[in-house]
Amino acid sequence: MRKNITFIVIITLLVGVGIGMAVSVGQAALTLNADSVVADGAFSVKGAAASNIDIGTSTTSGTLIVGGEAQTGALTVGQSSSGNTVNIGTGTGSTTVNIATGTGTNTVNIATGATAVKLVKIGTGLVANGVIIGTQTGAASTTIKAGTGQIVFMGQLVTMATSGLVAYPGTATTTATSNDTAGTVTAQAATHTYTGVGFAATYGTAPRCVAFPGDVVTAAFATTTYVGTTATSVTIYHATSAEALVFSYFCVGTE
Repeated sequence: MRKNITFIVIITLLVGVGIGMAVSVGQAALTLNADSVVADGAFSVKGAAASNIDIGTSTTSGTLIVGGEAQTGALTVGQSSSGNTVNIGTGTGSTTVNIATGTGTNTVNIATGATAVKLVKIGTGLVANGVIIGTQTGAASTTIKAGTGQIVFMGQLVTMATSGLVAYPGTATTTATSNDTAGTVTAQAATHTYTGVGFAATYGTAPRCVAFPGDVVTAAFATTTYVGTTATSVTIYHATSAEALVFSYFCVGTE
């Protein structure tokens, strides 16, 4: 009986010592049957040079959270002095990846380092991908820069219809697909010497616009037509007519 008690005491002491020091167990699994593991300071999980570390690989319907609830420090994934690959959402199942979707002020930096050339690919898979960039509502702006190079479009350049356009004078109208960039305006069927469109939003400065006849009748006025612009409108001047002339326009803003 005394030997058994002594053995239990020795095991207890060894376990107690192991709590405060590094313990190496070869080829063993550690199972923690606990709701949480709390560290009182810095905590690290390290593997050998060629080891694989899996976290949450058996989780099927639960939630895996990494990062502090009110964390102010940096959460770094894939920091390496050598070439490495960071995979996010690469499984065969349908995946949604949310980045900076919180209600606070968010800044997302992608390939912003200045020490080497970057190649950024978005939606390049060989399927019919849809890519949306920019705010759909509100007075926001999207800037695309190409340095001293070129911006290349492959495929069709399509502008979306905009509400709020105002055609003038009189009963002039615009087509439903017209917007501040491109559209078609039909003049009033009464005596007039110009036809114009008031933009839905104000340009920073007067844009550069071109206009051209939209039908055979209007084509007869082509040699007398010229275009004037302001930050709020494009006006097509022409010889006096009482016809419902049709003009298409295209505008590009400048800074």
